[in-house]
Amino acid sequence: MDTPTVVVNPDPDLYPHAGRLDAHLPVTPLVFLTAALRATQGVSRDSSWAETVRAAQLRFSTPIPDGGSGVDLGVAFEILQRRLPKDRIATYGAGNATLWGHRYLSHHGPGSLVGPRNGAMGLSVPAAVAASLIYPHRQVVAVCGDGDFFMNAQELAVSFAHGGTPLVLVVDNGIYGTIVAHQRQHYPGRPSGTSMTNPNFGQWIAPSVATVKW
Repeated sequence: MDTPTVVVNPDPDLYPHAGRLDAHLPVTPLVFLTAALRATQGVSRDSSWAETVRAAQLRFSTPIPDGGSGVDLGVAFEILQRRLPKDRIATYGAGNATLWGHRYLSHHGPGSLVGPRNGAMGLSVPAAVAASLIYPHRQVVAVCGDGDFFMNAQELAVSFAHGGTPLVLVVDNGIYGTIVAHQRQHYPGRPSGTSMTNPNFGQWIAPSVATVKW
């Protein structure tokens, strides 16, 4: 890709950033935005660019039924977007299953999203448990794939023991999706160790876990 990549992050070493990096600004986002606003004061600019970008974002975040035979996750997350309260907290692990949440669930304030900076799997469930215990009056939803869920599913015992009430959404496609995608790209026809044989999640630990077959 030819698009320049500028990262605003106070970590001087920027671990564990991966990928293209054209410029690193070692400041907090607040410092960066404050400086940007100060630098643009008095500058007259047409609002059409911002309106165009906003329209594009709305198109991107509005689900369109795909007509497939399985669960349409765009539609499922559109329902979540409408029904979850605005002060909800979404937690993520890593993997393809998180894409729909990032695309369709909006955020209306700080402290509303928890995810791994380095893309590590397994964070969604323990993060949701912790958030639910810290903010018992807010709805917490963990968005995870089946592989991500199984890495730390045992943390739901902590939730049960201490009264946490997170909603755990498991996207069950029976594979480690991101890993198998890389295998298909780099080693066509040679998948290895990426298939899963799962239980019925709803029966396994109902009613705290909602599952969808993808």
